[in-house]
Amino acid sequence: MSMSQRVDSEQELVTCDFNGRLLFWDCDVAEPVQVLQSPNRMRMRCVCVSPTGRYLAVCGDAVISIFDVSSGVRLMAQGHGHSEPANAIKWSPDEKQVVSVGEDCCVCVWNFYGTV
Repeated sequence: MSMSQRVDSEQELVTCDFNGRLLFWDCDVAEPVQVLQSPNRMRMRCVCVSPTGRYLAVCGDAVISIFDVSSGVRLMAQGHGHSEPANAIKWSPDEKQVVSVGEDCCVCVWNFYGTV
């Protein structure tokens, strides 16, 4: 499970869990204000909001997913590079790369251009 902060909207926190859910939280509300369920129930281990707050990077079993959350939640890209679960993920300051680290002792650097 992981948590990341959004600074661009009232939905200030994003968490993920091993049940394949992304949960969007407003600090003033006790329950999640939005829940996104992975169709294949991929275990989500880490979530990171991009520096502008427009994108979410999520790492799970061995898959990295990028979501656009600027207007709804839309899957932008997925990457398969780890042979074991990925445990951590971070954005570069310019949002052009995502770095993930996995249990396979690999560090993957993903180029991201922000468009489909």
